[in-house]
Amino acid sequence: MSLPAVNQAEAKLKEAQNAFDASDWKRKAADTLAVLLRADFDYYNSKLHLEQLRERKERIDQARRNAAQAEALLARNKVESRVLKAIQNAERELLTANAQLQTGAPSMLLRGLADCLLYVDDAEVKLSKEEVRTIPVADRSRLTIPGALDVEITAGSSAGGLSRKVEDARRVLDDVCATAGVSNPDEARGAFEERREATRHVESKEQVEKENLRDLTYEELDKKLLGLQQAVPGYLAKRVAEPAICPDLDSAKKEWASAEASQQETSKQWESARESLDAARGVRDGLNTKHQELRVRLDLSSKDINQARENLQRARKSVPDGNLETALANAIQTVAFEDAGVRAAETSLKAKNPEQVRTLAETAKGSLRTTQNRRNAAQTELTENQTRLKIHGEEGLHEKLHLAQVGLERLIADNKSLFRRASSSKCLLETMREERDKTRRAYVAPLKEKIEQLGRLVFDGSLQVDISEELRIASRTLNGITVPFDSLSGGTKEQLSLIFRSACSMIVAKDGGTPLILDDALGYTDPDRLLLMGAVLAKAAKECQIVIFTCVPGRYGNVGEATFVAIG
Repeated sequence: MSLPAVNQAEAKLKEAQNAFDASDWKRKAADTLAVLLRADFDYYNSKLHLEQLRERKERIDQARRNAAQAEALLARNKVESRVLKAIQNAERELLTANAQLQTGAPSMLLRGLADCLLYVDDAEVKLSKEEVRTIPVADRSRLTIPGALDVEITAGSSAGGLSRKVEDARRVLDDVCATAGVSNPDEARGAFEERREATRHVESKEQVEKENLRDLTYEELDKKLLGLQQAVPGYLAKRVAEPAICPDLDSAKKEWASAEASQQETSKQWESARESLDAARGVRDGLNTKHQELRVRLDLSSKDINQARENLQRARKSVPDGNLETALANAIQTVAFEDAGVRAAETSLKAKNPEQVRTLAETAKGSLRTTQNRRNAAQTELTENQTRLKIHGEEGLHEKLHLAQVGLERLIADNKSLFRRASSSKCLLETMREERDKTRRAYVAPLKEKIEQLGRLVFDGSLQVDISEELRIASRTLNGITVPFDSLSGGTKEQLSLIFRSACSMIVAKDGGTPLILDDALGYTDPDRLLLMGAVLAKAAKECQIVIFTCVPGRYGNVGEATFVAIG
């Protein structure tokens, strides 16, 4: 009967294997395409990076060349701000001296009555008709009209001092310009501007290097640039022809993103196909294992039947069937009678509350021992007192009476204090017991509910359990029949214990939880119950983590979506 299911599972496994192979081929193709498009994107990105590095290096090189030229200019250009200021001061002094000379020195006014030629200080001067010209006389000037007149004009002492002042200022200006390596103030100003521009180039070199090098050194930048120059041009030669490369960086990025999305989708499909394949393989393996077990059980059952037939034939030869039927009827009647007696005894025993009787008996025995000890002590004390009385008579009796009365009063006070403390302790005990019962009801009820919920997957809907004070399963009720936990079979105890632990883990899972670790459990559980316990573990695993150590993996083949990890 199990062979068609095995064959069907084998066919499903083959279908899942074919679907997995197709999904695996698509996944590998998507991975290859994603890798290629990522390489295309990296190529364009590297190409852009190469251009940017070239521009950065060129800016740095240009800044360094400008700085080198500027440093050479600064080495030969001596017109600093201090020198320029000295030249400007000397020029200002010369202009001031010239202005003073022109203001304080005499001058000649020449007015042409007709076109004429004359000489002023041996310098030829042509004077037109009606032309007026003023010539300053700094120290001494000579006016000559060829063939007609020779006039010499001498300035006073003040004009001579002004002229010397002008000469001194001009000499100072010439000396300052010569020291600075320029010929005049205008050239000095031009040299100063050149020097300031050169200084700006030198100072801007560090800023340019900082902006373009960033977190690299010049050698690292050059090394990166060299690597990109070697890698980027060779990519297109090595790349496959199909599919064609995208025209630019943006399109390459879009294609790569699309390929990654397709890759993720194919990966999900591959994962789904793999899970389906694993599930189909698990179903096939489970059915195949069960089929093999059934074959073995069938063979063993056949042998048992043959052996039973042989035993039956031998028994029939020794004892007739009629005698057996009579003995069976008598045995059934005896069993029924004894069973009724047992039930009546159990009912009577339960009605008498044996646990209470046992506890009372043990308490009474303890009280009896205590009383006997006190009696023996009192008898010993009586003997001692009688002996002492015989020896001493009534000597010191009044004093002893007083001491006894004081002791009695002290004992009465101690007794009252003891009763007060006992009353307080009793009140505290009752309060704590009441709070404990409230707390216990708060967490016993969910635990009992969870145990019954899981247990009804294995047994039937009438299952009920009773939880003891020690948070243990005290009894199981099924179809109205209550059986103490200790009286259950080994397999049932094992199943209920596993259900109890699973319920505890599910309850505490909401507060962080703790994993449920099982070591080769369910060894006493038959195959049919293993199938139902697999459903219990699968349901519990949805709310808490379950770790199972076993050397018989087939025992847990019905758990569901479990992860198997081979150790060793």
